[in-house]
Amino acid sequence: MNKIDYLRINFKISEEFDDIEFKVNKFVKKDGKENDFVTAMKTFPYIKKIKKLHKIKSYSDKRKKHLKKVVKLPMLGNWYTIDITSDMTDEVVLAIYNALVRTPQISHVELESPVIPTQESNPTPNLEAYQTYLGASPLGINADYAWTKLGGDGSGVKIIDMENGYNSNHEDLPTPFIRVNDLNDGDHGTAVMSIIGGLDNNFGIKGIAHGSQIGFYGWGTSTASSISNAADALDTGDILILEGQINRDINAGDTCVSNSQDHCVPMEWAQSNFDAIQYAYLNGIIVVEAAGNGNENLDSSVYLNRFDLNVRNSGAILVASTNASGTITRRASSNYGTRIDLNGWGHKVSSAGLNGTTLFNGGANRTYGDGFSGTSAASPIVAGAVASLQGYYKQRNGVALEVDTIRGLLKATGTTEPPGVEVGVRPDLKAAIDFFDGNQLLIPPVLNATWSNCYGQNWIYWNSVEGAASYNIYVNGILTYTHSSTEYLIREVSVPALSTATIKACDNNGICSDNSNAVQLTKSNACP
Repeated sequence: MNKIDYLRINFKISEEFDDIEFKVNKFVKKDGKENDFVTAMKTFPYIKKIKKLHKIKSYSDKRKKHLKKVVKLPMLGNWYTIDITSDMTDEVVLAIYNALVRTPQISHVELESPVIPTQESNPTPNLEAYQTYLGASPLGINADYAWTKLGGDGSGVKIIDMENGYNSNHEDLPTPFIRVNDLNDGDHGTAVMSIIGGLDNNFGIKGIAHGSQIGFYGWGTSTASSISNAADALDTGDILILEGQINRDINAGDTCVSNSQDHCVPMEWAQSNFDAIQYAYLNGIIVVEAAGNGNENLDSSVYLNRFDLNVRNSGAILVASTNASGTITRRASSNYGTRIDLNGWGHKVSSAGLNGTTLFNGGANRTYGDGFSGTSAASPIVAGAVASLQGYYKQRNGVALEVDTIRGLLKATGTTEPPGVEVGVRPDLKAAIDFFDGNQLLIPPVLNATWSNCYGQNWIYWNSVEGAASYNIYVNGILTYTHSSTEYLIREVSVPALSTATIKACDNNGICSDNSNAVQLTKSNACP
């Protein structure tokens, strides 16, 4: 016998003895007399460790009600127990057990062992080996390297997944810090949540940012308002994933539906969604947005320049999908174009939920597959990389990185696409982290402005920043100009009333500093 396998020794005095009580470390008869049992137990060496097994109020009254019934109420009051403690050797436990067995007035003696969950007969295996996208670049994103760094598991970062629903009871998913409008529609959301936040528990899937806090927010009755509401539940530097796509133009007969995704485009195609996304971005939230699976060139003239950053910029990180290969090739369904920032696998992605070939199926809440695909799969891979890098930087420096800095760093250090592919860069967390370890980010410039007293003409000027090759100028938070000198004339056409400007210094790799101070821009009604 091994004492570690047992919790206590339970024993029952024979039911023919209904007049025995246990008081102050000794057994007594209710009438004050002794019998053989009371006498024998006086010398029992572990008498001080005995206690009642059941604590039932009004037990005697309940028993009286059953005396005339065929099946009598068991005498639970005759059950006692002795806890097995760490100071008891196997020999001591056996000695106690045998002494109780040899006592004639004791009808039952049992060693109580821990309750074993029934599912242990078919335990969930560790499936991390199937998550090849976690491995070394260029095939993977080097997540396993990031985990060797403090904060590289996304610690200190909150992430909200936005879509229809997920299986919140899945064994491999954490308890969400927020859960709103969840339709509980199963595998799609379950897969996304597991890729970013699957628990580090030695079974099932391991999320890229398993140290982060994961939340869920469904689309609800209004997509745009749900986006802004979800953003308000996050803090500066946290992440919002948009796991959806919309129809391009219903008037032209386009049909973006689940079984035929032609003409499916990113959420920000709709201006109401665009404004909500930009609201999140300008409030410091990193929005990771699926590019969609419509096989569409977002640079096409049919898109009216809505994906041209010189025309409008939501601030979101737009994600395309690629094949599961070390060479970056576009997944045939993925949208593409110069607006795309980053890419991730959109093929053969292992996750929780039954997608593709089943890796394990232990029941409704214990399912895993290896076929999650499309920009739906690519987006959580990229979001996980963003969270990992953000967590590392916050642990290292005590502050969060801005979205444009993270975007620039992942694009500068990742695996670039071949010419003409136009699906963005695949993140390489090792290269990004190594950059931080070996380099200092550019210092934000100090910005000043003077007004020329003619419409909206404002001269802005700033100090030169060491290592900067260019400067990004933002008007009301929107990237409006890129300039190489340390001054610029913002003319009236770009300056609505109540405008402000900020600036970022950028190096040759496109990695930029955080924002400078903000300056007020002035606009008059006419020139003198």
